[in-house]
Amino acid sequence: MATFKAGFGRVNITPPLGVGLMGYFHERISDGVLDELEANCLAVNDGENTAIILSCDLVGSDKEQMNIFRQGIADAVNVPFDNVFIACTHTHTGPDARKPTDPETSQHATCSDQAYLDMLARKLATVAQLAITDLADATAMIGRNEVHNVAFIRRFRKKDGTASPFIGFNHPDIIGPIGEPDETVQVLRFDREGKKSIVVVNFQVHADMIGFEKISADFPRYVRETIELVYPDAHCLYYTGTQGNLGGVDPNGDPMLYDKFRVTDRLRRAKHAGRCIAGGVMQIYEKLTPVELGPIRALNKTANVKTSRVTDPEELAWAKEIHDLYISGREDEIPGQGMEKISATTKAGRIIALKDGPDFIALTVYGIGFGDIAFVGFPGEPFCNVGKNTKKKSPFTMTIPCALTNSCDGYFPDLDAFDGGYETASSNFAPGVAEAITETAVELLNELK
Repeated sequence: MATFKAGFGRVNITPPLGVGLMGYFHERISDGVLDELEANCLAVNDGENTAIILSCDLVGSDKEQMNIFRQGIADAVNVPFDNVFIACTHTHTGPDARKPTDPETSQHATCSDQAYLDMLARKLATVAQLAITDLADATAMIGRNEVHNVAFIRRFRKKDGTASPFIGFNHPDIIGPIGEPDETVQVLRFDREGKKSIVVVNFQVHADMIGFEKISADFPRYVRETIELVYPDAHCLYYTGTQGNLGGVDPNGDPMLYDKFRVTDRLRRAKHAGRCIAGGVMQIYEKLTPVELGPIRALNKTANVKTSRVTDPEELAWAKEIHDLYISGREDEIPGQGMEKISATTKAGRIIALKDGPDFIALTVYGIGFGDIAFVGFPGEPFCNVGKNTKKKSPFTMTIPCALTNSCDGYFPDLDAFDGGYETASSNFAPGVAEAITETAVELLNELK
């Protein structure tokens, strides 16, 4: 086999002010920039085949729009469409990069900007071209570490037996979190002849530390920035793992460290998270283990998953009432407080969106493998057990799970999570979705290997 090559590219994808931000259930119009958004690109080439593996500071995008981006990249650098893999960091202070939707059926406030989407398509093609130009002979090394007290389970068991989202620090009604976080940070480093190393970092937690209306890449920026400051001979890319039920707030922590009303405190939290993850990388950076690189192969595999469609007339009537209050701006009339109100709103929106079907949705899992390394992309937000089980069962020495890859189809909760909470309230899928996509991912990885 010819020598394996790796290349890196980076472009600024910060939108103009006034573009809508995605990630919450009310309209947010960007009014400033805390830090720039980036698209970072890893290109790999085995002498015959090339793959483009992007990490973008976006919340996510729908499959239709992602396919436009992917085709533009494929055309620009002359690679097969299936060899283009676009993962999003899921920053909640990034632009709405989805195709515009009907607010009558959408669960989200829609602020898409077609001019920005067109510009973004050109930027993503450009970053792929830069990475191709940067290709150089490469060897690879890998390692894993634990990073504690950054990712926290954000679903809780209450004393009455029900599941609940975060309802306050040290809350007397909360027994404890439901589940265990995945605190593993994975590191893949390409060392290259005569050029900077390329460092891939993979960790899982919601990039929702900052909020408000100012554009920011959130904590992934500080992962990249810290690594590149300490190792000036390296480029860094951050790929978000399966983070659907993981948040950055410690429910038993000091509320003063997480003041939701002060952007300075929330920015400090993002810096803390990013630098802790970078610290986990630095602890093992000089102790990584060499691995074999090999022929590049791309593959995707689809699971046909049952939806959470509701046909009961009483539930449909309740959903219409709640949804009508939401879209008419009368959210204060919706029962509940905080995340409880949001859970009701999202559940209603989901029921309305699915009232006429479909009964099944095809979810595609994406894989790119080469030698001992594989990237596996999920088209939404899987709970962390999806990533843990996929890594455990994968035949590859290192498997890098990526959320929000090539699509943004909502939450994929575990089977035992369908007893309440925001994520399951908003999920378009019936119980079993997490297990189905895990099985699909493992089958895909075995075929890739």
